[in-house]
Amino acid sequence: MPYESGFLNGLDAFFNIAGQAGFWLVLAIFLMLTADAIREIYLLATALNSMPIAVLIMRGANYPVLFAFWALVHITLCVYAAALAGNIFKFELPDEPRWRTIGAQIGAGIYVAIGWALILLIRMASTGSPPAGISDANHAVPSLILFTLPLAIPTHFFLTWLLLRVRFTEALVAWLLQGVATLLSIGVLTLLWFAERALLPRLLA
Repeated sequence: MPYESGFLNGLDAFFNIAGQAGFWLVLAIFLMLTADAIREIYLLATALNSMPIAVLIMRGANYPVLFAFWALVHITLCVYAAALAGNIFKFELPDEPRWRTIGAQIGAGIYVAIGWALILLIRMASTGSPPAGISDANHAVPSLILFTLPLAIPTHFFLTWLLLRVRFTEALVAWLLQGVATLLSIGVLTLLWFAERALLPRLLA
């Protein structure tokens, strides 16, 4: 370990536990997003009087599939990326590297979560409708991601450095390799998105 101090060890333990708690919070948020998507699909199906069952399943499964991809595929790729950096610099990953990777990513995404919660509370206060507040907050997520990116990137690097417990250069390489894994994941999700967009008109025809 490149550092051993009570403060840093405590900080490491805090973010490691917070990452595990954050994982279940993210799951709860995705379940909420799924429920809101199903509500919107139901309203649309009611307005159109009918909708193919395949379309209902496809649209309703978007958020569960996205969460499963993040938790099972993307996180795994990032752990392998950190392990590759370990092979290059001859260091071993600390215990529970998956939770540490999740903790770093959730810590970087906390700004989006805060923005989402603020929009939800403001809209609920102004409209008095929880479903409307949730829907508005959900639709603001892409903008929140772009707006908070300048904060999220350095936060993710700092937490990667802290939770992997490696030296600066080692953390930088591990972080850059995880960035490559992230681009790969974005590429796969983009292909899936285009495939869905291409398939929907045929199902609706």
